[in-house]
Amino acid sequence: MSDIPAPDFNDPKQVAAYNTRVMAAMEAEEEEFWANYNPRTDLPTWTDEEMEAHPLYMTHTPTEEEMKTNPNLLALESLIEETPPQERCENFKERGWIRTLKTSQKVMGQAIDELKKSRERREKEKLEDHGETAEVDSALEDRSISIGPVIYDFCSQYGSCTPVLDHSSGLLLWPILFLYDSVMQTDWQKSVREDVKLKQIAKDMFPNKGCVPWDTKKEFVYSNFQAYLECYVEESDDTVVMVKLNTLNIRLGKILKGRRLVGMAVFHLIPKTDVATIERFEDENRIEMFQEN
Repeated sequence: MSDIPAPDFNDPKQVAAYNTRVMAAMEAEEEEFWANYNPRTDLPTWTDEEMEAHPLYMTHTPTEEEMKTNPNLLALESLIEETPPQERCENFKERGWIRTLKTSQKVMGQAIDELKKSRERREKEKLEDHGETAEVDSALEDRSISIGPVIYDFCSQYGSCTPVLDHSSGLLLWPILFLYDSVMQTDWQKSVREDVKLKQIAKDMFPNKGCVPWDTKKEFVYSNFQAYLECYVEESDDTVVMVKLNTLNIRLGKILKGRRLVGMAVFHLIPKTDVATIERFEDENRIEMFQEN
C-alpha cells in the first residue's frame, strides 16, 4: 500500500478516494494471502484402524478378543470393576440408555423449537424491512428525490444514510452530513424532519459564536452561513453540482425536492465572512443557484 500517493488532506474528496484505494489494497493483500496459504501437513494423524480401535470412536461392539487385548478397553473395564456394585447400579439407573434417550429427545425438541422461532423472527424482520424500504421508496418517488452512489463514506461510522418514514406524520426523517470546508470539520445529524428549516438546524448546532473549540475566528454562528447542497446533476452519477442557497430559511424537504443526492443529504456550510474560502470553493466546483419550485 506504500505506493498509494497521499492525498491533499484539505480536500475531502481526495481523502475519501484515498480511503477507498487503501481498503481495496488491503482486501487484495488478504486475498493474495489466502490464495498462497498452505496449511500444515506435518501434524500427527490417526489411521482409520486407530480410530476404530479407540472406544470413543468405535462403530462396532467390541469382541471378546478385543476386550482382552485392547489396552483402552481394558483400562475402561478396570475403572468399572473398581466401582462398588451399589454405585454401579445407581450409575446405570441415572445414565442408562432410556434416560439418555429421553433427555436427548427433550434437548432436540427444545433446539428445534428455538430454530423455528429464530427462523420465524428472521422472516418477520425481513418482511418488515422490505415493507419499510418500499414505503420509503414510494415517499422518495412522490418527492422526485433519487439517491445516487455514496461519495463520503460516513455510513459505516454513523449508521444508515437512508431516510426513514415517520408513519405518524407521513414525513421523511433525514440523516444529514455537514461539511465545514474552511476548517476541515464535519457534523452528523442522525434524524431531521423534512419540514424543519435549515436555519433552525444550523441554530441548534451553532447558536452563538465560539460555541465549538475549533472556531478560533468566532465565525461559526447560524446567522453567518453560506450553504450549498451537494448533489448529482440530474440523472448523472459522475457530475456533481453545488446548489447555492440564498437563504437558510427554507424547509429541508423543499431543498431536496427533485434532486439526485450523493448517497445522502450533504450540505457544505461556510461562514459568509470567510470570503476567500467561498471564492475558492466556488472556483473549484460547479455552482447552481437554488430555485424554489
